[in-house]
Amino acid sequence: MAETKEILAKAGAFNIPKFEYKGIKRIEIPKVDSDFVTDDYGFSVIKKYLPKILTIHKQNAEKIKFFYNYFLGMQDIMGKQRLYNKDADNNNRTVENHAYRQVNFKVGFLTGEKR
Repeated sequence: MAETKEILAKAGAFNIPKFEYKGIKRIEIPKVDSDFVTDDYGFSVIKKYLPKILTIHKQNAEKIKFFYNYFLGMQDIMGKQRLYNKDADNNNRTVENHAYRQVNFKVGFLTGEKR
């Protein structure tokens, strides 16, 4: 069992990002009137919510970068290696970029252009 995990780790099977595929998370600051009563011009609100906002922004940026690279054809199969050395020379990889075609189809559908 441990050997299998080592082989899969070397093959890059565990490098897939772990995030929800539900879209981009919205960044919100909850409006609480008591936060804005002070005379510090909202700096207490920024200090209170900035770590949460930056965390969400970082997650969103990673997700956008992953999907943009996927759209451009830089998909995870390009970094994977064969599990066994028997056919290491025949490590052929094929990438059919369906994401690119789907995005172009949707853009053409919404803009009325044939793409």
